[in-house]
Amino acid sequence: MSSEDNQQTQSAAGASQKHVGFGKGGNGEKQSMLDQYKSFFVGLSDWGSLLKYELITSLFGIFPGGAGLLFRSKTYGTLFASMGRGVQWGSNVTLRHAYKMHIGEQTAIDNDCMLCARGSEEDGFRLGDGVIISRCTYIQSKCGNIDIGDHCSIGVQCYITAVSDLRIGKHVLIAGQCYIGGGRYPMDRDGIPMKEKGAYSDGPIVIGDDVWIGAGVKILDNIKIGEGAIVGAGAVVNKDVAPYTIVGGVPAKVIGTRP
Repeated sequence: MSSEDNQQTQSAAGASQKHVGFGKGGNGEKQSMLDQYKSFFVGLSDWGSLLKYELITSLFGIFPGGAGLLFRSKTYGTLFASMGRGVQWGSNVTLRHAYKMHIGEQTAIDNDCMLCARGSEEDGFRLGDGVIISRCTYIQSKCGNIDIGDHCSIGVQCYITAVSDLRIGKHVLIAGQCYIGGGRYPMDRDGIPMKEKGAYSDGPIVIGDDVWIGAGVKILDNIKIGEGAIVGAGAVVNKDVAPYTIVGGVPAKVIGTRP
């Protein structure tokens, strides 16, 4: 590994430790339980932001039926950097650092999902127009920005995480139980547990427009999937996928092309 690559890796690892840890401030100092809560969920230190977050999510977050859907559509917009018209919020959606998020028009987030922008930059978490996020799906920024394009559909029980930047194009189909992103941990035997060293990423994930990703696919970091590609169910993608290529298997290999 070159000196430049090593510096980038160390920088990524340090960023991960800063954002992912629970119970310590940015300088590693111990925090009170209340400060931990504000830092982890709200992301803003003022009491007004905490009170607004608590009132809105506690009163309306688990409210059932059409009434809950209506209350959330009317009140959740005040938590975000921006939220378009006609957004539908299911119940029991966990929000972390919502003030960094931009949510497009006519987007729908189903029950029991999580949206987390803790590791993103300001305005670094975006969902486009007409995005569908199905039940029990987690979209989490640990150390990078997340940008999901218009009219994407994400299936149930997916875990999408950014240790580096993650960009998904328009009209992308992602089936259920997919894992996209994640990072790596330094493996040096230096007496420090791997967990304590912090995660790092080899590079961003970029998924082009009109891609279809089958059920149970795993996509590692530093991967580019070209426009119009198809990834077969259960594949593990550890190399770039060319546009309009069909891949499958563990690890994923070319098995065809789209006519």
